[in-house]
Amino acid sequence: MRDWMGRSYTFDIADPSQPIRTFRTRKPCHFIFEIESWVGLLKAMKDAGDQQSFETPTFSVGNETWSMIIYPGGHKRRGGTDHISLYLKRHHSTVARGRSINVSIKFFILDQPSGQYLVIEDLGERHFDARGTEWGIPQVLRINDFEKTTNGFLVSDQVTFGAEVFITSDEPTFSKLSQVKIISKRVFNKISFGLNFNPTTPDPIDSATFPTTLDGDLYTWKLQLFREGFGSSTGTHWSLFLVLVNTDRLSNGRSMLVSFELSLLSKNNGMYYDTKKEMNWLTGSKVSLGFPDFIQGSDVFTSPNNFNGGNTLDVKVQFNSIFLLNDMDG
Repeated sequence: MRDWMGRSYTFDIADPSQPIRTFRTRKPCHFIFEIESWVGLLKAMKDAGDQQSFETPTFSVGNETWSMIIYPGGHKRRGGTDHISLYLKRHHSTVARGRSINVSIKFFILDQPSGQYLVIEDLGERHFDARGTEWGIPQVLRINDFEKTTNGFLVSDQVTFGAEVFITSDEPTFSKLSQVKIISKRVFNKISFGLNFNPTTPDPIDSATFPTTLDGDLYTWKLQLFREGFGSSTGTHWSLFLVLVNTDRLSNGRSMLVSFELSLLSKNNGMYYDTKKEMNWLTGSKVSLGFPDFIQGSDVFTSPNNFNGGNTLDVKVQFNSIFLLNDMDG
């Protein structure tokens, strides 16, 4: 069957060689992920260095922590070219580490005009252990079917995905709804300021704070510099991070997906170099994003671009797009 309620697809719902596809009215009982601007998300992924996949915030089912991984252009290494690919990722906790489980997975895409969900599931169970932390379906839906307006999946640039996770040995009891709203579709003004430092000043060194207004709300930021490096880059690189100062903006289940760039100003020609890009989540427990390996320590002083003129670093902070996520009970 290739037609359903006036919709037209390139897949056959009754084809046994393909993942099972059915429709139902009942919403996913474990995780719903609403995206307000699909185009905005794709642009943010491109601005972050042509990122191929997007990982949602986590949700809990059966004393386990999970997230969905969405490949808008398909997981090409696994045969997902020209398709939307959806995967489930298991996050190992102290309790779950070493525990092997079998899982039955269902993915969902909402047909918005009808209010029904396309349900996609693979036959059989998937085994998650210490080595296998991701399973999914590379060919969930052809991109042409997904983007065809009359099919109802992508309407007014909005789309809703979902997931259900059934663990063989444990009955899931938790449901979660996540709504993603784009609060900036434009490139912000480029902000430059100096990071003053003295050889005797201990790490980290904080910049002056700077504000951005997003969807009518004020967000305050700063940069944080580690001259001795941070984490695995200690002793080899200078590390630079973007920090959200007014963390109360991430209370009550809020998270922010931030796509941004950091660059260094050359004192020689006034141009910016060594641009680093990232797109990742800020949460109530994770208020900074950045780069442990931002620049090799020796390059700060020896680069012909003269980054360290006047004992300051001038850094450009460029926000490409920001999304706000609200969690609520499903």
